[in-house]
Amino acid sequence: MSRRASEKALIAKFVIEVVLKAEVHIFLAGKVTTFSG
Repeated sequence: MSRRASEKALIAKFVIEVVLKAEVHIFLAGKVTTFSG
């Protein structure tokens, strides 16, 4: 595997993790606002 390909794989993995965490936070925030509202 070339260096550039591995760097792209690392960046893709990082982006996916950030997106998943953001979606979890949005989901939890939505639940909290639903309960409090």
